Amino acid sequence: MLMKLKFGEINEEATKMGKLHLLEQEEKTVEEYIQVFKKTARESRHTRRVLTKEFKRSLNGGIRRKLMKSEQSLVIIRKWYERAIVLEEIGKSRGKNI
Repeated sequence: MLMKLKFGEINEEATKMGKLHLLEQEEKTVEEYIQVFKKTARESRHTRRVLTKEFKRSLNGGIRRKLMKSEQSLVIIRKWYERAIVLEEIGKSRGKNI
């Protein structure tokens, strides 16, 4: 029984971590995607560093490239969220779908 409980816990945590890795922004706006990402991230128990990496990885290519070219390096994931929203808004105001 104890082994079954331990393996069940391990499998559940691995599943939650895997869900985060499978997330992609796809057709969602950045704001919509952030809400999905945050919910999944809370369940995954990843470190902040891993969450930041996964967030950047899962964004659409245009926004991701612009984030990576940013002059300022960001440490707090909330700042990455904010920067991604701003970049998407700039792209929309210029008539570009990034």
